[in-house]
Order: sequence, then structure tokens, then C-alpha cells
Amino acid sequence: MMPVATRTRVLIVDDDRSQSSFLSAHLMRRGYDVSSASTGDEAVGMFRVFDPALVLLDADARGMDVMESLERLKQMKPEVSVIMTASSGTPEMIFRASRLGADDFISKPIDLPSLEHRVAQLLDGRRLTSEVTHLRDQVRRQSDFSMLFGTSPKMEDV
Repeated sequence: MMPVATRTRVLIVDDDRSQSSFLSAHLMRRGYDVSSASTGDEAVGMFRVFDPALVLLDADARGMDVMESLERLKQMKPEVSVIMTASSGTPEMIFRASRLGADDFISKPIDLPSLEHRVAQLLDGRRLTSEVTHLRDQVRRQSDFSMLFGTSPKMEDV
């Protein structure tokens, strides 16, 4: 994967400091701006300040209601991409996370090429959605402007 042109922000939420450091170092080498949190409350506070485009959220984290954290993050910024990670994800857990707004699920141990591919796919999808929204707004503004003056042949001559 090529380095990211603009430093996209990624928040890693994992109570395993070694896993968090490993993922942080890997993503920073790929050009991402990375920050970490080890609890749900810390993640919410960091989320407000750091404003990430993507969150890697560990479903195995002890001492944290991961689903509640996911729900809070998505309430604050619905468009944020969230990838859940877990060593063993039950279908029920994956389904619930998906219903709460998780975009993807990756099993541990994390395969780094797969992670890079999924992160790129999610961020490209969000970027394209944003561009389409921006272009639609632009077209609407132009259309609204033309409606002010009309499009009759005489008005077009003016």
C-alpha cells in the first residue's frame, strides 16, 4: 500500500498495550496519524480531541463495554469508520456490532496486509461518499442559481 497523502487519523482502542503499540507503529509507518486509548472512557475523550476518520476497536478489551463504546462513538460522529477486532467473534457479537455501526470485523491475530487492505477500502469508500455529497451540493447550488434568472432564450441572451 502506498503512503496516505494526507495524514488520516486512526484511533486504536485496545487494553493490550503491546498490540496497540504494534498496530500504531505499523500504521504510522504507512503514513497514518495514530493515537491510542485503553478504555472506553479514554477512547471517547480521545475521540473528541483527536477526531479520527477510523477507529480500530478491540472487542476483547477487559473492563470496558465495547458495544457501549461503539455506540457512543457512532453517536458523536456517525460517518466514522470502525473496524472491530477480536480473537474470537461470535456471530451474535459481530451482528450486534454491525447493527451499532461497525463497518468491518478482523480476527486476531491480525494479518497486516489484510488490515491495510480493509482500512484502504473503508477510507476510499468514505472519501468517495464525501465527494459525491459535495458534488451533489455543488450541482444543487448551480441549479438553484439558474432558477433565479430563468432559462428562456431571452434570459440566456442576457
